[in-house]
Amino acid sequence: MAITLLGFGKIGRAIYQDMISHTRDTQIDVYDPFGRFPEQAPSRVKFHAKDPFTGTNRKEIFRKGSVIVSALPAHLREELFLYAESNGSRLVDITFGNDPITKEKLSSRGDFIIIPDAGLAPGISNLLVGHLASKFEKVESIRIFVGGVPDRQIPPLNYKVVFSMDSVIDEYTNPCTIISGGRKKVVEALTGLEDVEFAGKKYEAFFTDGLRTLVHTMSSVENMFEKTVRYRGHCERVRLLRDLGFFSAEKIEIDGSGVSPRSISEAVLEKALGNPECGDTVLLRVIAEGRENGKMKKYTAEMIDSSPAGSELTSMARTTAFPASILTLMLHNDTGKLGKLSGYVPVENIGYDLRAFQSISGELAKRGINISIS
Repeated sequence: MAITLLGFGKIGRAIYQDMISHTRDTQIDVYDPFGRFPEQAPSRVKFHAKDPFTGTNRKEIFRKGSVIVSALPAHLREELFLYAESNGSRLVDITFGNDPITKEKLSSRGDFIIIPDAGLAPGISNLLVGHLASKFEKVESIRIFVGGVPDRQIPPLNYKVVFSMDSVIDEYTNPCTIISGGRKKVVEALTGLEDVEFAGKKYEAFFTDGLRTLVHTMSSVENMFEKTVRYRGHCERVRLLRDLGFFSAEKIEIDGSGVSPRSISEAVLEKALGNPECGDTVLLRVIAEGRENGKMKKYTAEMIDSSPAGSELTSMARTTAFPASILTLMLHNDTGKLGKLSGYVPVENIGYDLRAFQSISGELAKRGINISIS
């Protein structure tokens, strides 16, 4: 059976490259109406410059048991899940939309499999949370620190755009759900600022809305949050832009035309922060505390991945795409390493299974993405 890839942007292209590198005979169908497809590809690959959601294409893609991996834009996620669920398909999705999976969806079962939020964070972060949580009788606290930074500081924002600027601005503006004192709490993005250190270098971290399904699956913890990591000083400067209204979607009139400050900011920042002369590094740390054999204990999982300037894939693309590719290939090969899956399957639930965790982390290691646990 073929694997279908939906979307051929930065992350979709990285998923494609990984699947080509780790399969021999598997047919791969790629759908993207706006995709810039390579001129040369193996004969087992078919590119379709078509909308995957139109009638004929939809029926061909979303079939019972078909294996699909999606890197489509966030606004298409609801439709994507509906088609996969109603047709009994097996779907891995990396989309980070503003519509987190509900508790009701997570409890639904059927002959479909949907693994949402299967990228970096959420994604690898959730896998690590599940694995660390499995060590405890009771989990008390989970702290996630994650971010992508350039390989050196570049004033004024000390940042390099490695994914959609639209999604970056979402991180700075979306309200953040955390768990504090055993209760869900909504806090403002760019708050909760603290200093952190990775490999001897000093950074800062602030709240962003990255817990997603963990809010439901780990709801019994006392404290849990995700914070985004950046070079020091970034938060204050970005907060200034946000508070002045540069990220507002509300249109204002300029020379007789209505335009949103956000759309202008996206275009300006996308160009200004491209910084092709810099490589990028992804930093991830998950700290879990709880009771093991009746005593309080702490475990820390850490991952640092870097790509130098000029690399075919950025570190952000690698660490976002490869988990999705690995999960897709495991579903396709049906080796049983993921255990018995049904319905909506959060990545943290997969992490609870030791065999599944070892299989996925082992595949990441083969691709040069290494995780340490202490």
